[in-house]
Amino acid sequence: MSGQEHLPAPAEQQCDQEWLPGGGVSPSAISQGFATSKGPMKPTMQDYFVAVSDALAALWSLSPPKWRATRGPAFAHHGGAPFCLTAVFDGHGSGDHAARSAQESVLGAVAGDATMLDCFARNMEQPGISPEALGGLQAAFRRSFRSLDDRICQEGAERGLPHDGTTALVSVQVGPKLYTANAGDCRAVICRDGRALRLSRDHKPELPEERARIEAAGGRVANVRGTWRVVLPLPDGNTAKVCSVSRGFGDRDFKAGSLISSEPDVAGIVLAPGRDTFCIHASDGLWGAVGDQEACDLVSEVIDKFIGMTSFNTQHAAAAKAAAQELVKFARDRGSMDDITVIVTLYDWGM
Repeated sequence: MSGQEHLPAPAEQQCDQEWLPGGGVSPSAISQGFATSKGPMKPTMQDYFVAVSDALAALWSLSPPKWRATRGPAFAHHGGAPFCLTAVFDGHGSGDHAARSAQESVLGAVAGDATMLDCFARNMEQPGISPEALGGLQAAFRRSFRSLDDRICQEGAERGLPHDGTTALVSVQVGPKLYTANAGDCRAVICRDGRALRLSRDHKPELPEERARIEAAGGRVANVRGTWRVVLPLPDGNTAKVCSVSRGFGDRDFKAGSLISSEPDVAGIVLAPGRDTFCIHASDGLWGAVGDQEACDLVSEVIDKFIGMTSFNTQHAAAAKAAAQELVKFARDRGSMDDITVIVTLYDWGM
């Protein structure tokens, strides 16, 4: 494959800055529902997830004692503000160790980083998200992802798992602000005014900047059976390993040559009261078969059915669960053979 070949652009765009309103109003309540489905041809489920709509207590108990004593009061002052952690890990390769380990470690990784907690605390006092604040969180998330990746690779070496990896999508909502860190092709999409807006970027090898990084490290990107993949030549010169994502945790054989990176993209938005109705976090088992807007339209249809019920105010969690289940069913009906994980987060603005 020549370096001049045209590579397709992503089909849908990320959330542009013009769509990021200011303001400091938090949702009055957050409800989450999830659904999962193992790929019919897969021997084991390799997707793992975390959905904690009230994560403050868990994060507080895992945070450094010194930080709780000196900086913790900033959180206590905003005790009524939502603090939500959502994560999806899509494992691949020789097992589920990388994805499972990431799931088990993510709460501690966020809570144990005093610098990250300081960034959250400072941002709670600001009406928007300044470039300086976002820069601090980008550095903190990247450090946290690197630390998790080092641990997973070390564990993989001890277990003899050279090609065990996972993508990683982690979102933390603090009050009205939603921060997303992504390495791989799980995706977060928010529905604003009925329109799907992507909050993360899929890290695929065919992206020009990803391909340039991989080739600069001595690797190749090739289309193998219709899918663009990172190619790792093996020492015999005749065979190679391939991977369909360019960022994530684990995959220590690819990491040895710096072909796959653990560095996440980090973004932050301020939620728009009454306009942001829900957010979808899902693995590529969904997104490979269902478009962003299609997914938002389907969730909206499910929510509309629940709104017609007199008890809707007590049924937000049930609506979120039903919406996630419908998305999984829709992806299966579309022919998805991959593991699928979907988390739907509904925002109640009390209006």
